[in-house]
Amino acid sequence: MRECRRLLRPGGVVFILVPNEDSLYNDFRHVVFRLLGKRTSSRISPFRTPYHFQGFTSTSLRLLLERTGFRVLSLAVGSGANAIRKVKLTAFRQFGMHLALYPIFWLGERTGRGVSIVSVVARNDG
Repeated sequence: MRECRRLLRPGGVVFILVPNEDSLYNDFRHVVFRLLGKRTSSRISPFRTPYHFQGFTSTSLRLLLERTGFRVLSLAVGSGANAIRKVKLTAFRQFGMHLALYPIFWLGERTGRGVSIVSVVARNDG
């Protein structure tokens, strides 16, 4: 983020979209993994796509941005219901999965625990 700030012109803005480590969907996946007897974590892992080495919550992302010289213009948690499109399934199965998970995405967004964090930040020059 320091390098982004260095490259950004004064007054410039950056759009950031990251997975929300504190999402309701992650909690749901964790329960399903345990019920299926899996011992691996359902949380973000550097060994599974999307290959994130660092998970963020709204609080940790805001802290990172402010400590690296950005002014947070907006920060919101989104449902991420379109995340299902990333999964390689037939259109019919994708539709079924969307219907099954929609309540979790909907509730996650309304409780501030959706699957994605969207932020717009500006270089803090003053």
